[in-house]
Amino acid sequence: MTEEKRKNIRAVISYINSTKNEIEIDVWRYAALNIDPRNYGYLPRPTAWISKLGKYKVLLPILAFFWRIFFSFLFVIISYIRAITKYYFSNYNRHVPNRFATVAVAVAPRSIDVIHGLLGNANYNWLVAPWIDKTQIDDQNRVIDIYSLIHIKDLNRIFYLSFFSLRCSSKRIPRRWSLQLYTSFNWFLIYLALDKCSGDLITSEHYDRFAVLVDSVSQRRMASSKLTLIQHGIVTDPTNKQIDQSAFVPPTKLFFVKNLYVYDEQSKEYFMQNILNSKHSPIAINYFRPELRLSDIPFDNEPSVLFVGNSISISLHLYLLKELKKKFNFNAYYKPHPTEKIGNLITRAEWIVIQDRSFFPRVNFLITYPSTLINEYAHLNIKSFTHAINLSIGDSSEYQSLVERELKLFSEDY
Repeated sequence: MTEEKRKNIRAVISYINSTKNEIEIDVWRYAALNIDPRNYGYLPRPTAWISKLGKYKVLLPILAFFWRIFFSFLFVIISYIRAITKYYFSNYNRHVPNRFATVAVAVAPRSIDVIHGLLGNANYNWLVAPWIDKTQIDDQNRVIDIYSLIHIKDLNRIFYLSFFSLRCSSKRIPRRWSLQLYTSFNWFLIYLALDKCSGDLITSEHYDRFAVLVDSVSQRRMASSKLTLIQHGIVTDPTNKQIDQSAFVPPTKLFFVKNLYVYDEQSKEYFMQNILNSKHSPIAINYFRPELRLSDIPFDNEPSVLFVGNSISISLHLYLLKELKKKFNFNAYYKPHPTEKIGNLITRAEWIVIQDRSFFPRVNFLITYPSTLINEYAHLNIKSFTHAINLSIGDSSEYQSLVERELKLFSEDY
């Protein structure tokens, strides 16, 4: 077997293993939503899409069936054509060096927030996924565009790997979950680009498909590079008021993390027991505290409440907003989760939707699921009323009474 074939097989195995993690994440999400995935055709990322596609619920299993049969390969072909078009018709610098001291991987806007929030403008470069707005990064001179590293032969190889992974996955991934393979072309695109960047690596992905990707690339140069993982959100719930994420153990662990930045001892224990495997090298543990910069909001003699959003909790939040508005005059703000899709139900509600990820209003208190923002606001002496992420409207009377008492106290002070 040639070395090129070995590399291709390793890449496909890594992709399939990363997809297994993504499937387990969605199994957890469907359970949190109390939804049978069969009714939605095993749609990936249900927390992002179900609020938008729920009205097509009857059609989704049928559409999913035809996608599996006809369109999965077609989607790879379309992705390939789009990539070829970008390669030939976009103005990318083809002479970017591929030797860097450190490369931070940005596959989501949250990646940029977390890594820059901790490391500031230290000596590292950014490898930015094609779907991310690169202008979010202040110093554009440190941004490595993926297409500056990729050549036409790489795109052909990515095309081959995507098809090969679709074929190989049939025996390793349950067919009902095969919609998850829509990411194959973009996954291999980032994989090959990152593999060309020498130097240390930084990621803020915990255990999803891109966490496995970065870990796989780090494995290929284990002796010459170190991988740093930065916690980007809460992973344990000390109040035990949600489906316990701390019980979540992905099928594929990360083997090559050498530096770990976590919020606290509980988070460290979760990562060490469930996410990381340290058999190849010891892991250096570092602690840090995310810090918010609160923005003042207009003062009009009424209390202010921030709803910390999540697709799983949106029905509850809309219900609470409606009921509380019947009894109290107050200013309501809604801060969506970074991955949440903003639909008409949210934009038409009687609150101000905060679309700016860096804007955090100075309010009287929070209505929230177990979120990282609880601790961040607590350090600024602003309390939170925490509910289970999957708390139903029918079981929310006690929680609603608690919020009403607090809102009454603040209303009397104004």
